[in-house]
Amino acid sequence: MGVYSKLFTATDAINHEPFTILVEAVNPIGGEIYVVVKALDGEYETREAFQNAREYYLHGLEKGYSDKGEIALYRSITMRLPGSRQLVDALNEVLVASEEG
Repeated sequence: MGVYSKLFTATDAINHEPFTILVEAVNPIGGEIYVVVKALDGEYETREAFQNAREYYLHGLEKGYSDKGEIALYRSITMRLPGSRQLVDALNEVLVASEEG
């Protein structure tokens, strides 16, 4: 179950394309709160749009699709300072929210 989430868009420092980061504090039933950071190519205005695009990508890979178009998951994230500051702010907000319970 989600405790807190924050979504923001940054620009890749290498290819100069936008990507969206979702930072969440998650509290599984009976479990300890943990922080999840997900990144996906493109710009998404809502958590739901982000999750839908991510699910589309993941299910396509499971079904053996080799070309998912413009959507790509990030395994490493390269950001300039403004994007890095946004990530730090999002992580701080998630930590505060998770501590408040």
